[in-house]
Order: sequence, then structure tokens, then C-alpha cells
Amino acid sequence: MDTDKIQCIVSKKLFPSSVYFGETQLPNLWNYADNVDTFRFFN
Repeated sequence: MDTDKIQCIVSKKLFPSSVYFGETQLPNLWNYADNVDTFRFFN
């Protein structure tokens, strides 16, 4: 399976970490690319 290539799951919160429809391109400050906190990485 290609589960390691999935970036997000879009649903009406059927899964705990899913994203609502229309919010896939609206990240929050705590959403990190590839789950890497860039500021913590460089410190």
C-alpha cells in the first residue's frame, strides 16, 4: 500500500486527523510540512 504517500484525508471528521472539505489548502500554524517543525529542527 501507499499509505506513506497520503498527505491528508478529507472527510466530515470520520477519522480523527481528517480535514474538512475546502480546508485542505488552509493550514493552521501547528500544521507542519511532513510533520517537521522547521523552527525546532534548526534550533
